[in-house]
Amino acid sequence: MEIDQGPDLDCSHNAYHEFPTGSNFRPEHFQSEWNNSHRRYKTQRGESPFTAGARATPGFKPRNLLHRPENLARVTSLIYRLLGHNPIESFAINCEKTLANWISLLRETTPPHNVSSSDPRWAGAFKVLDSIITGRQGEYLLRRLAYVQLTRLFASLEAVIKSDRDNGRIHREPYYTNAHIAMDIYMSAQERDSNTGELRRKLRQGRRRFSRRWSDLAILAPLFVLIYSDAAEVIINDFKKTDGAALKLVATRILETCPDQLMVICTHLTEAAETAASNPSCDIRQFVAAQIRQFFAPLN
Repeated sequence: MEIDQGPDLDCSHNAYHEFPTGSNFRPEHFQSEWNNSHRRYKTQRGESPFTAGARATPGFKPRNLLHRPENLARVTSLIYRLLGHNPIESFAINCEKTLANWISLLRETTPPHNVSSSDPRWAGAFKVLDSIITGRQGEYLLRRLAYVQLTRLFASLEAVIKSDRDNGRIHREPYYTNAHIAMDIYMSAQERDSNTGELRRKLRQGRRRFSRRWSDLAILAPLFVLIYSDAAEVIINDFKKTDGAALKLVATRILETCPDQLMVICTHLTEAAETAASNPSCDIRQFVAAQIRQFFAPLN
């Protein structure tokens, strides 16, 4: 893999901690950083993404299911198909292809923190994501990230809606939840080619369902979906052979077995991309070259 040896950039200075390379590399550093990253995630969200998904399924006990022989064999097969022979190499190649577009997508689909739920930028962000998800632009790696970002955008919007309702900016209607309002805003971003009920069903059972499945496999960070092989699309699309419970089993097993080194790199790159996206003056192309050199050159 060719590495652009361009200059380091100021815009990435605070995006990640210094990463040990060469003679400074210590395996225990990866474990420490991974533990810290996982702890930060659970602190921010209150629980791990796998636990959150499992909680939505009544009576779901991943470890009990995982230890059944028939499920263990199925999960092991899925993990092998998803990760392939060298997930670190796959992640490096896919990041080089996609990281710049991901940062651009974040800039277009992350409304400012102080906007209300009625701000038209929410609908605008949904339109940008839909243009990638429906295949009108972009490619399959960016489409994975767009699905994950769709879940994140809904979560952010629902949090803003809750704040607006708590502060009296939205009239409270019985049985009309924050999720209902968020879906209405998403529907307002669509081209009305069908009746409202059919459109709502299409979005819930189509794009929202796929976005949740990709989010299950993202595990700790959006960029984690770049670790997976081309087989991921086939697995995600096959609801009959790989249902939601199976994906959750796969996610928890990957979380336990994936190399710590890969987890740390993914977490750091995700944080760096978020920082770059929030800085309009950052040159994305040079930023990506610096990140690739920082994290992946020592592995070649």
